[in-house]
Amino acid sequence: MKALPTYYGIDNYYFCHAGIQPFIPLKKQREKDLLWIREAFFELYDGCYGTVIAGHTPVQILSKKHWINGNPPTEPVFLDDRIILCDTGVFMDGGKLSCVDVLTGKYWQA
Repeated sequence: MKALPTYYGIDNYYFCHAGIQPFIPLKKQREKDLLWIREAFFELYDGCYGTVIAGHTPVQILSKKHWINGNPPTEPVFLDDRIILCDTGVFMDGGKLSCVDVLTGKYWQA
């Protein structure tokens, strides 16, 4: 696994485990941030480097501003700033495993 890349980019999409450090070009991202960043990414990223698809942070623990009708989400979250968060807490009570089609926004859950 150590030989695998920590991100994958294609066209205007950037896939990584946790997210990116806002305001730092994609080619200069640190592995630590790609694997561990949380709030700084989804609170400050402005979409300038394209759509970033990440997991790491279960959507159920996002701040209340991302909740739906007063409830934490249980499906992937598509933020206005070109972020797709797709960790839907499969390990949590009521959580699910999700797969997202980033081109259409359609998703499947098990």
